[in-house]
Amino acid sequence: MLRNIRLLQGLFLVRSNNGLMVSPSCFRLCSSTSSEQNTTSKLPPNKKSERLEERYSAQESSKILEKINTYQVQDFETLKWFSKPKAVSLVQARKVRGPFESLYTLAEVPKFTNIKLYKVCDALLYNTQAERVPKRASASDVNPPLTPEKCKNIKSLVAMEIRLDNISWVHMDSDLRVIQWEQESFFEQYSARYDHAEYQTQLSRVVSMLPEADMYSYELIPQGYTNLQKIPYQVNNAIIQAIITTMLNMRHQGNQSEWNSDINRVYTIKSYAVQKYFNLNLGGERVSSRLLLDDVISRENVPIPKDIMTQYMSYDNIGKELLTRCLFQAVAFYKLGVRANIPPLQKARVSTKPSSISIEKLMHDKL
Repeated sequence: MLRNIRLLQGLFLVRSNNGLMVSPSCFRLCSSTSSEQNTTSKLPPNKKSERLEERYSAQESSKILEKINTYQVQDFETLKWFSKPKAVSLVQARKVRGPFESLYTLAEVPKFTNIKLYKVCDALLYNTQAERVPKRASASDVNPPLTPEKCKNIKSLVAMEIRLDNISWVHMDSDLRVIQWEQESFFEQYSARYDHAEYQTQLSRVVSMLPEADMYSYELIPQGYTNLQKIPYQVNNAIIQAIITTMLNMRHQGNQSEWNSDINRVYTIKSYAVQKYFNLNLGGERVSSRLLLDDVISRENVPIPKDIMTQYMSYDNIGKELLTRCLFQAVAFYKLGVRANIPPLQKARVSTKPSSISIEKLMHDKL
């Protein structure tokens, strides 16, 4: 009934030589009504019943659409009903199709087909923040899984930061005391072209420099969204990690004729586990580790000899960052992986001695 009244209100009869005719405004109204019906008819059945035009006023709809067309991924992520995949999907759809002109068009965006549109619109309109429970780092973030039998015999660990052109490592004992802290280049000049003979020669040289330890680890960094230009570098980095892992395990295999799967000494720890343990996340980005080094060696009670700290200070900022990541990784690996698997009576005693030297004191001595 109401629809008919609105339609009649838009009919304006005009006189012409042939009698009465319908005003063009009527055709515009009928055309827009037909277009609205067609748009609604294309929606899934669970979307037709939401009647968003009745739920929100024109001003509220305009406000919601403004946020949909201007927010970035990090803005959407803070809202309820928005995960990172949903936020990325919405931003990508906006780039492809242009600005959204109707709230119903959200139903055409991938990952939004199975969610009530009014929930998403309410979150945008009222700025409803998501209540996210941060994922805790745990021993399950170490791969392969550690067993109590292996952990109770760990005397030392070498944590590595493996890059395309160099490797950084820290050798640390079970009391978190730093024994060695160094960095070495793989190649004089890195090339994206894979040369197995060159890799064999240079990586064998570097692996021979790594100290003997009961366990080796490196941080497993997720690649996330990438482009074709980065793929060769990511593949080569994975190859380097695999070769170093194999060489280290073969070194401890010794002269045994048959491969023993229990001989594995190389483990990975997920990147977010290290970040969560030291609270390195800030606005979705990982903050610089070297800026927090002095605080960590004091809080975690990590003794570092003066000569090793002096050598650390001789590196540039990039070198310091990579070395600091190794240190943080080693501490997190001991705390989350090794000590979490040792029964309370067998846990290694942590040294109560203060750090041998701090960065601030060393810089003060130099001045």
